[in-house]
Amino acid sequence: MTGLNKLTLIALSAILYSGCKTSGDLRHRSNNEEPEEIKTVTNPVIQPTSGASPDLERELAVTKGRLAEVETLRQREKQAYLEQIAQLEGEREKLIAAVTELKGKPSTTPAPTTTSGKDGFKILWDEAFAQIKTKKYSSAASLFEEITKRYPSRSGTYYAYIGMAFSLYSSGKYKEAALGFNDALDKYSKHRNRSIATFGLGVSFSKLNKAKNAKIFYEEVKTVAPKSAHGQLATALLAGKAKIPQDLFIALPKWYQ
Repeated sequence: MTGLNKLTLIALSAILYSGCKTSGDLRHRSNNEEPEEIKTVTNPVIQPTSGASPDLERELAVTKGRLAEVETLRQREKQAYLEQIAQLEGEREKLIAAVTELKGKPSTTPAPTTTSGKDGFKILWDEAFAQIKTKKYSSAASLFEEITKRYPSRSGTYYAYIGMAFSLYSSGKYKEAALGFNDALDKYSKHRNRSIATFGLGVSFSKLNKAKNAKIFYEEVKTVAPKSAHGQLATALLAGKAKIPQDLFIALPKWYQ
């Protein structure tokens, strides 16, 4: 199971329950309904006791019907959601193939300055930030990607993945950004600030016109990091009080902290 499936299924149950509104035309059973149907309830918590009033029995029957309908709706929503994920995975494979092809071509990114005695990680990081300041996001993405390849075990490499995904998103490459955020979640599933990658997936999905999927990620961020800058922005987006950001570096200037 991919990082997308792991993450999104965490919030799936809560989203599905919130989306399942019981309709006003649920059938209420009549007073003359056979009592044997009430006796078939196996749950000891809702089993009517001896001498229960007809109103109570009727209420229990209605509750059972509602629960059954909610469960049916949940299964339908889950199936539709899984089909969307499968479609996205298909697009992911195409993107990976395209990226693999591009990697075979000569790079147009300037090689980082090599200064004896200096940390190569910091050199690449600083050059990436210099590109961000001038909004050369494609170059910044390439430099961050180089960090992920050269220093896969460094503690700051998680933020190189985030910087790369931010750069792709801010240059309008939303599918590639979604893949980058997903890679960060896959490789750093226990990182203390993994919620910023979750938020990145949310806004990427919003830009890809998949609002229903995006809502799952926003709900997750709202739950696990409500006081963070991206958590507050996720909450505002859910409430319709904010617009989807065009540039994540402007929306979240302290993304690497």
